[in-house]
Amino acid sequence: MPALYRRDGSFFGALCAIDPEPRNVKDARVLDMFRLFARMIGDSLETDEKLRESEIPVQQERHLAEIQQAFIAILAHDLRNPVIALGAGLRM
Repeated sequence: MPALYRRDGSFFGALCAIDPEPRNVKDARVLDMFRLFARMIGDSLETDEKLRESEIPVQQERHLAEIQQAFIAILAHDLRNPVIALGAGLRM
């Protein structure tokens, strides 16, 4: 049974297949196919893990951007009010 490894070399599991009919699994073509499947599954697992890890910083950046936009809106409002009052006082 071919083993599933991640790219860093850590062991993930083993690839196995069940068939009601006996098969010759010592055939080089069959073994190569299992090794290829094991490598593809390992690569897919690692790609999925990296995608999940990269989503965390993206969500944090989105949250930070929302906070910054709220701060700028509050700051603009607070700065506009005294300027408007000062302008009205000068017009009088």
